[in-house]
Amino acid sequence: EKFSQLLNNNKFLAIGEIGLDKKAKNNFTKQKKYFEQQLTFAVKHKIKWIIVHCVSAYNEIYEILSKHNYSGSILFHGFNSSMQIIKQFQKFDCYYSFGHMLITNKRNQETFREINIESIFLETDDQLKYSIEDIYDVATQIKGLEISDLKDQLQRKFIKLFIESNQKV
Repeated sequence: EKFSQLLNNNKFLAIGEIGLDKKAKNNFTKQKKYFEQQLTFAVKHKIKWIIVHCVSAYNEIYEILSKHNYSGSILFHGFNSSMQIIKQFQKFDCYYSFGHMLITNKRNQETFREINIESIFLETDDQLKYSIEDIYDVATQIKGLEISDLKDQLQRKFIKLFIESNQKV
């Protein structure tokens, strides 16, 4: 019901954070049920964006997205996985947001090095140890970019994907 109320709001851009977390204390079967309900709503109302939370459940997320034929864009929040997972999701329009794990996790750094810059975003999420500036610093080192270039690219992409594509007609 709350989602339905948001559909007419001009500021409504996406449904999120929805998804699955195998490390959460919540019952995984219930999580899957709720994720499917949220995804069904997104498909029914042609929601352009979903923001997905996924912890150790990429195969299940993939199966559910495929089953429901979601055709909008997907932003994986707090992405912490491999290029193999990114390749698995190629049939979807996916973007990957990297946070503090970019600083602390070697696999995340390798994935970030390989991923196309057009598919990335950066975030701080809910941790306090690292600032967004820290994350940008590491991202520029990994990608071999100037910080101003990275900021410009991310800002242009955000405006194009989330603002311009959601203008109400």
